[in-house]
Amino acid sequence: MIGYVYKTINKITGEFYIGKRESRLDLKERSIYLGSGVNIKENVKRYGKDNFEKIIIAEFDNYDDMTAFETEAI
Repeated sequence: MIGYVYKTINKITGEFYIGKRESRLDLKERSIYLGSGVNIKENVKRYGKDNFEKIIIAEFDNYDDMTAFETEAI
């Protein structure tokens, strides 16, 4: 697997972030990573990690397919 597309949801506000991540991380690391965007980082600081849920939407063997899926999901 090359990577995955995920959705991180703020359980308090309902806001969400969609992103993609290469799968170089093991399963434990995958569950910890919530996103790297400025807004998600600020919201994690504000609300705390426990108030976010991450869902893996799809896994991919092809980087181009993963990128196209992420773009469509956004």
